[in-house]
Order: sequence, then structure tokens, then C-alpha cells
Amino acid sequence: MDQSLSNLAPGFQTFGREREARRYNQTQRISITKQPGSDRYYSSLSDVPLSAYSLADRQRDRWGSLQDTQAGTPHSVWIDAALTELNNIDDEVAEDALPEIHLDTKDKARKIIFALTTQPIAPTVYPTGDGEIALYFKSPIATSSVLILLGNDGQAACFSYVNGKNRRARYEDASELPDVFVMAQLRKLADA
Repeated sequence: MDQSLSNLAPGFQTFGREREARRYNQTQRISITKQPGSDRYYSSLSDVPLSAYSLADRQRDRWGSLQDTQAGTPHSVWIDAALTELNNIDDEVAEDALPEIHLDTKDKARKIIFALTTQPIAPTVYPTGDGEIALYFKSPIATSSVLILLGNDGQAACFSYVNGKNRRARYEDASELPDVFVMAQLRKLADA
């Protein structure tokens, strides 16, 4: 190799050999070896395994299936807690001597919880003094919240206080939830 070329491109020969090794490995359908980070690639990062970079709070399991990797996502963490609260609602009703919650109302609440799993804010699920199930979404950083009430009579209501503005909607049939209004209020709550 010409001396002037080697001064302009340090590590040119090494890079060429590694490139040829990659091409050979691709044609042979075997795994490509990892290139170490070094000065010759002018990398600002040292060798760091990809597993060291986390995606939010999600644990990375290189060997698990796709379903297993979803187990640590924030929405699945809150859905388990919300469903546990919903399943224990009869105990709260008995403790506080509240009106009984019908099975149909619990089923509608469960349907809404599953439909809202993509929401980043976890709801609190509790019974009210009027025999309703409350799904209460509160912003962790702002004084904003969204409250969904499901009554034993099959009706529902959604109350929203986001960015200093009150909004509400009433529903004759709770099975319509979550609708466009509820989804829009929860998006605004997440952005607040």
C-alpha cells in the first residue's frame, strides 16, 4: 500500500479485512462477528453490550419470547394492579358498608381497563358510596385527573380536569366506553 494512503486512512487494511470477513459471513449465512470499538473507527463509545441500554424500566431478556418481553412494560404492570383492585372491590364494599357492585358492572370495568392498557398513567379502582366503580387516572406531575364512573344501572360518566379545564360526558350505556372523548382526555392527561 502506498505510504501516503496509509497516513490518510489509519487502519485501512484492518478495516478492509473486517469488511471482507463480514461479506464472507453473509454469503455463508452464519453470524457476523462483533467489531470491537476502537480509535480507528473514531467511535466516542467504548464496547458496551446492547443489553446495557434499557428501554424505560423494561427488563431485557435476550432469550425470552416476545410475550415474555412485554411482561415488564409499564402498562402491563399497572393492568395487573388495576385488575387486582377490581377483584378485591367486594372486600372494600364489605369493609366500608357500601352498596353492592353488580357482576355486570365489574365486567364493564374490566373491559374498559383492558381497552386502556396503552395508557401510560395507572388508574386507581375503587367503589363509591353510590354503588359505582371509579376508575381514577391522576397525573403524577400535574394537578390533572380523569375519573370514569360506572353505575349498577348500566350508565357511566367521565369527568376530566386537565390543564385547568373541566370537561364531562355522560353515557346511558357504559358499554360504549372507552369512546373518543375518554381517549382524548387520557391523551391530554398524559401530555399534561
